[in-house]
Parts: sequence; C-alpha cells; structure tokens
Amino acid sequence: MNIFKRIPAIFLFFGFLLFSSGAAQSSVSEDVAYFSSLSSRVPGYPGNKAAADYIEARFRSLGLQQIKREGYLVTVPVEESSVLECQGKKVKISALWPNHVRTSTVPPEGITGTLVYGGDGSLVNYSGNDLKGAIVLLDFNCGFRWLDAGLLGAQAVIFIAPDDTTFFEARRKFLSMPLDLPRFYITRQDADILLSGLSRARNTKMVKPVPAKLSCRQNWQAAPAENILGYIRGTDPKLKDDIICLSAYYDSISVVPSLAPGADQASSIAGFLDLAAYFSQNPPKRTILFLATGSHFQTLRGMGDFVTRHYRKERTFLTKDLEPINIRLLVGLELSSHSDLLATYSNGLSTNLYAQRYFAPFAKKFLEYVPAAFSGKLLNGVSPEKGVAFSAFLPESISTDGSLSLLAGLPSLSFVTVYDNRRYFDTPLDVAARTNSAKLAGQVELLRQLLNRAFNDSEFFPEGVLEFKDTMRTLKGRIVSFDPKAGFVPNQPIANAIVAPRIPPTVSYQNRKSAYGVRGEYLELTDAKGRLHPNPK
Repeated sequence: MNIFKRIPAIFLFFGFLLFSSGAAQSSVSEDVAYFSSLSSRVPGYPGNKAAADYIEARFRSLGLQQIKREGYLVTVPVEESSVLECQGKKVKISALWPNHVRTSTVPPEGITGTLVYGGDGSLVNYSGNDLKGAIVLLDFNCGFRWLDAGLLGAQAVIFIAPDDTTFFEARRKFLSMPLDLPRFYITRQDADILLSGLSRARNTKMVKPVPAKLSCRQNWQAAPAENILGYIRGTDPKLKDDIICLSAYYDSISVVPSLAPGADQASSIAGFLDLAAYFSQNPPKRTILFLATGSHFQTLRGMGDFVTRHYRKERTFLTKDLEPINIRLLVGLELSSHSDLLATYSNGLSTNLYAQRYFAPFAKKFLEYVPAAFSGKLLNGVSPEKGVAFSAFLPESISTDGSLSLLAGLPSLSFVTVYDNRRYFDTPLDVAARTNSAKLAGQVELLRQLLNRAFNDSEFFPEGVLEFKDTMRTLKGRIVSFDPKAGFVPNQPIANAIVAPRIPPTVSYQNRKSAYGVRGEYLELTDAKGRLHPNPK
C-alpha cells in the first residue's frame, strides 16, 4: 500500500478536528461567559431563572422536541440586604452560607460594636483590643481562625475578599452546626476604604477600633427551581426506542450565595449545550433526552425531582403522578476547565463488583471510540488500570447527579474532568477570566466524538439482563408542637420550620458539608400545615 495516498485523508481528518475544536471553544467560552455574568445561579436568586430561560431558548432554537420545564421547590438561604455603616459611610457586604440552620440575619435594629481588624486571625493581631461585642474584619484566607474571634466575644465577622483562594478555604468559612456568629464578605476595595480611615495601615498588626453598625436579612426560603427537558429523536427505526439521557446542571454555588458567578461550574452546561447543537445537526440513530437540572448543589435536588417524576421501580412509588420514561442509560457531565483529561465514572460504585460488571463494557467501548488525535485523553475510571483507581484522579470524592439516579435504579455513567482540583468551586472568585476555555473545548470535542459513536453503535449496549434495584427512599413528615389546651398529644402544626434530618454519615465530615460545593446537609422548610416532603409540587 502506498502510504502517501493516505496523507490527504489524514490531513483532512485532523483539519476537521481543528476546525471543530475551534467552533467548540467559541461556543463553550461564550456560554461560560453568559452564565457567569448572572452574579448568582443559586435557586432563589434571579440568575437561576435567567439561566433556565437561556437554556430553553437554546433548546427551541436548535429544534429540540417536546421541550418541557418541570418546577420544584428547594430550601435555600436568600439574602435580602446586608449593610455596614462606619465612619459615615454605608458599605455593601454579603452574607455567607449559614452555619447549618443559623443564617447571618441580625435583629431588625442591627448590631453595633467597634470595628476591629484582625489580619489573618492570629491572636497576636488582637493585642490591646477587647473583642467583646466587636465586629471583626479578617482576611478571607484565615482558615478556621475566625472561630477565635467568636470565642473572644465578637458579634460578627467580615471577611475581606482575597486575591486568590481555594474551595478548601471556602469550606472552612461555615460549619455543620448552628453556631450563632454572623459572617459576611466585603470587597477588597471597600475594605481598604474602611481601613484607610483607621490609625494604622492594613498590613500592620493592630489598628484602632472605630464604631460600626451592621444590618442583615438572610432567610431560608422554599425557592422555585426547574429542570429543562428536550428530545432529539433517533433516526433508526429500531434503535430510536433506546433513550439515552444526557444530563448537566446549570446552577452555581458559593460560600457567598449572592456572589456565585460559577464560571468553572458552568463548564458542564456549556459543554452540554454544545453537544445539543452538534446532535441537532447530526441526529444519531438513538433518541437523546437532554436534561438540564436546576439544583445540583442543594443535595442533588434537581436529579432527585427528575427520577421521582420519571424513573421509579419500587412499587411504593409507582403512583399516578409518575410519568415514566424508559431510559436505558443516563450519561452525566461533570466538567471543569483546568485539565484536558476525562474519565468514565460509575458514580461512586467503583468498589461494587456488580456495578463494575455492568459498567466495565461501556468504559471499554468508550476507550475504543477515542480518535487517534485524542489518544490518552480518556481514562478508565470504572475498572482500575495498572492499579490506578478513580479515587487517584481527584483530591477528594465528587458528588455526581448520577450517584442519585443510580439509587433509583437508573443505570448512570458520568464523564468527569480529572486531575483538576476545581480550585475556585464554591468561591466568589469562580469567574470567566479564571477558566481555561481551550482545555474545556478539547474535552467537549472529545465528547462529541465519543457520544456520536456510542449513540450510533448498534452494539453499544452489551447483551444481558443486569439491572439495578431502586433503593432510593423518600422521607415525609410533619412538625408539630404540644398545646395541652388543644389536645392530649402534640398536634399543632409548625409552619416554616427549618428541618434538618440527621442521616447516618456515609462520607467524610468535609464531604457531608460540601463536596466540591454540593451541600450534604438535607434541609427542608415545612408548609402551612407543618408538613415536609421533598420536591413538593
């Protein structure tokens, strides 16, 4: 065979990949820029609905069919206003994520106290200052040392925006216990204005305290959130009945809920929309259900609502409200932008031999689909190769939407960006300028190639009848108080109570609190009759 006859074809193929990758980069970078411009996509904030509207509009422009928005309620802390008054100035501050159920709300009249700067929170920085009743300014990157200010009598703590930080640092700024110590966030510019009026420069160990007043309303609300669904119908008369659900989340999270741009967190939804555009132009043989969930970071509530509505197997949950969708496989996207490596992931069941047996053929298929131009860019996170398990790919475990859909018995496989510690997740610094659009675009182009092969391969699904059981459970209850004048048993409903069921831990303390931003504490507000139930319609 004359190898030179193949050169034009090879150049044509690589030229197509370069062109396609460039288009993907433009698409995903524009979407990341838009989503991160919304300030906060946490449910309860305007950005969450704006993101949902944007996704629906894209679905319609791409010609997806049976587009539907499904609403549910999510209990979240929503900040109404927070202000610091000092030296005749009113400065905007922002409340942090609550300490368990205790938000940063202060009494209606506000709190007053001396404003004290404590630098990195080291005790020596408070020398000569009485912190009883004080409002303490601290550098954000102070670890847990803000707790010392509370122990010394401070009424509130205000963290100064850092130049750089990590999600590890953000996770240290709230607790899984209801500590009564309101915490806030202030921009560096505003903090410097305040500190410039004090007797010493900011970088000294002590400044002279000055009087200040702080006001804040941050309340738990049952906020609306939505999942958006749309279909691209398969072209093959037989394979079109195989429905594969492609899912991604579009909400964001931050230790400062009102400042949650979530640019890197938007990697998944940006890649998802690019894939929707690709398959709208290249319809596969199998049917694709595109699912954008609106509440990923609140204990995976978006996926919880979806499977509750559309995929339950246990007889107890087969009610008239169920609208079953016969999904053969859910493929979830858990992308970030600071690595160009992807891995298949069995959503936390890597040590489950049954799950390995089920998902190993899929992982093997995807490795076979990898084009030569992307050699080495996809890793097998289902079946450890050379002794390297998925747990070695990330600094700590990740909480995926697929881990919840698996509980309902829905076979779920995720593509996860690996060797990326998602540094800015759960921080106000997760902005578009800190993302790497080229690496994200490379992942998206690889996903185009992999999923296109999978959705058109008549032998993609292995033979066999392996099934996952529906082990997901739903907790319902009623919160009441005892009034001896009204009866012999507690029967007086408590409306708008915040309920926090204590579930036996299956993960580390850190991951129960926040796993790359996904909150592990389940919180729910009761309705007017004192009832609590997940995803009330």
